[in-house]
Amino acid sequence: MKIEINSGGLQGNAIIDEMKADVSRILTNSLRLDSALSRIKAYAAYTNGTAQNVSEAIGLIEQREREEQKRAENIRDASRQVETFINNTRNVDKAVAQTIDMSYNNQNNSGSSGKSGGGQNSNIKGDQIVELYREVCRIVDEENWLWDAMRLAAAKEIKKQIEELIAKREIQLTEEQNKEIEKIRNDIFFDDKVSETDKKNIEERIMNMPEPFKSLYYKYFEKTNLGNMNADRGKYTSFIFNSVDVDMANSANREGERYATFFHEMGHSIDHNSDGWSNYSLTYRDSQGRSLMDVLYKDALKYVEKYVKNSNYINNSDFSEESLNRIVAYFLGHRMISFDSLSEDEQRAVESIQRQYYSEHMGETNSTVSDIIGGVTNNLLIGSSGHVKHDSKWTGDNSNIIDYTSAGWGLLNESQYWYNSMGVPTGNQAMELFAEYFSFNCIGSEGEDNLASIREAFGESAKFMDEMVKSMIEK
Repeated sequence: MKIEINSGGLQGNAIIDEMKADVSRILTNSLRLDSALSRIKAYAAYTNGTAQNVSEAIGLIEQREREEQKRAENIRDASRQVETFINNTRNVDKAVAQTIDMSYNNQNNSGSSGKSGGGQNSNIKGDQIVELYREVCRIVDEENWLWDAMRLAAAKEIKKQIEELIAKREIQLTEEQNKEIEKIRNDIFFDDKVSETDKKNIEERIMNMPEPFKSLYYKYFEKTNLGNMNADRGKYTSFIFNSVDVDMANSANREGERYATFFHEMGHSIDHNSDGWSNYSLTYRDSQGRSLMDVLYKDALKYVEKYVKNSNYINNSDFSEESLNRIVAYFLGHRMISFDSLSEDEQRAVESIQRQYYSEHMGETNSTVSDIIGGVTNNLLIGSSGHVKHDSKWTGDNSNIIDYTSAGWGLLNESQYWYNSMGVPTGNQAMELFAEYFSFNCIGSEGEDNLASIREAFGESAKFMDEMVKSMIEK
C-alpha cells in the first residue's frame, strides 16, 4: 500500500481516505454480524425443538458472538491507531513538502541549480523526519501487529519513501540527522543479535565506509537475516533463509582485519540479493559483454604465468619454452592434466613452485590472492588461506586451510568447490573475489594492505568490480 497524503512531501500514490474507508467498512460489517447473531440467538431461544438442540445452538451462537465482539473491539482500536498515525504522518508530510518547497524557493532566489537545504527551518523539519522515521521503524520492527496489517503496510511504505527521498537528496538532512537515520537502521538490524561492543564497532565501520560501497551496503543489507553470530565459521546461506552465520568473536579479533569475516558474508548476501535469483557477480556484463569470471581468469593467467617463470627453481634451471608452457598449463589445468604426464624435471619444478608459493603467501594480507589463485588452479597453487584442503605433502602443516565442503556444502564434495566433476568452474571464484573485495573496502585502513594485493594480482578485475558496484546501486 502506498499513501497519498496530499501535501506531496512523501509522494505516495493511493488515496488515504480509501484506507480509512476500508477500516470503517470492516468495522461496520463486524458490528452487523454481531447484531445479526444477537437476533438469531433471541429467535432460537423461542424456537420449537428439543431442549438439547436449542441449547447447543444458542451456545455456539454465543461463542461466535463473543468472538465477533472481541474482533470489533480490536478493529475499533486499530481504527483509532490508524487515525492517530495518519494525522501524525500528515503533519510530517506537510513539513517535508515545506522543506522541499523552501529548497526550490531558495534556488530560484539565488539563481543556483540543483536541490539544496532550506536554511535554518529545514533543520527543524529534518528533526521531524528523523522522529517519523524512528516511529515507522519501530512499527516495522515489531512482529505483533498481525491484526493491524494496514498500519504495518503504511509504516513500511513510509520508511521506504523516506529512504528513497534521502538517497535522491530530495529531502535535505544535516550530517548529524543523516547519522541518526543510519544509527536507527543499524540498531534495528543488529538488535540483540550481537554484543553492544561488536555492534558499536561494526556501526563505526559502516558509518565510515567509502562510497560507493556505503550506498551499496545500505541498499541491500536489511534483506539479510542474521543467523548464528557464534558459529564455528563464516557462512552465507542464500536458499530460502538468506542468512549469514559468523564466528563474531574470531572476526572481531583477527589481527589487522577486524570484522572482515562479517562483511565478507554480508558481501555474499548483497551479491545474491542484487540479482534476486543467482549472483550479480555471475550475471553482470560490462559494456564489452565480459563477465567477472572472464576478467578474473585473464588476470589469473597473467599472474600464474609470471609467477612460474620468475620462480626460484625455474630461474636456476634451463627449461625450454615448451616445458615452461606445460608447467603453466598444468597449474591452469586445475587437475584435469595428469601430474604423471609431466617429465621428472617438470614434476620437481611444479613441487618446488608450490612450496615457494605457499611460503610466500602466508598470513591475512595474502589471504585473498591465496584463496582466488587456489580457486583458479583448483588449489594446485595456494598459500595459507583458501577453500578446501590441499595436498599436505608439500605444505607441511595445513591446519589453517578451512574445509568448508565437509562442514555442510551438501551436494558439493571436497574436490568440487571450485570445479565440478566435468572440470567446469562453479563460479565460486568470482563470488569469493567480490565478497573479499567488498569486505576489505568496508573495514577502512585495516583492509588497505589486502586491497593492494588484490589490485596487484587482479588489476582488471578490481576495475571491473568498481563498475559492477555502481550498477548494483543503480538497479
